[in-house]
Amino acid sequence: MEEKRRAKRMTMDATLRLNQVETTKDTSGLRKEPFMVDVLNVSTSGIAFKCKEDLKIDTYYDIHVV
Repeated sequence: MEEKRRAKRMTMDATLRLNQVETTKDTSGLRKEPFMVDVLNVSTSGIAFKCKEDLKIDTYYDIHVV
């Protein structure tokens, strides 16, 4: 399969702590306390991770490397 992404992705084994950033958008039902996610890979254009939490589109999070 041909890679079509512009930025090369690098596999990474790490854990991040996410904190939801308060915005003016409706964030009802989202978890307010920090939670952990497992990083799959990173690039200059983003981070791929997996988590058990429900994340909504157009919400923002502070990321802390653990």
